[in-house]
Amino acid sequence: MKIGDRVEFKKTGLPGTGTIVGVNHPDMIIENKQWDALYPDWRLHYVYTVKLSRPQKPISLAEYQTSILELPEPIRDMYTTLTASELELRYLNEVPFVQYASYPAEDLIQYER
Repeated sequence: MKIGDRVEFKKTGLPGTGTIVGVNHPDMIIENKQWDALYPDWRLHYVYTVKLSRPQKPISLAEYQTSILELPEPIRDMYTTLTASELELRYLNEVPFVQYASYPAEDLIQYER
């Protein structure tokens, strides 16, 4: 894959499409537990910066809920007492829409030219 290629994302974030605008060495990413779990060898390949076809949230509600488990205990406890609808409302208010996101090579499907 190279800059300018149109791609679709498979598993991380919300489903969507975009165009590759940057290619990065995986060492630029300090840690990504989700990528580690989905793609154990992701550090062997490039990480791509994608300009999304339309602004969208970079993570899904399910990914947001999972990320709460990684928070320090006092903050995590605050979130675990929320109802499902309160947690969804927090997701809608706390997770911004973005135009760019990074993805490991294994998470991208390149469109045919």
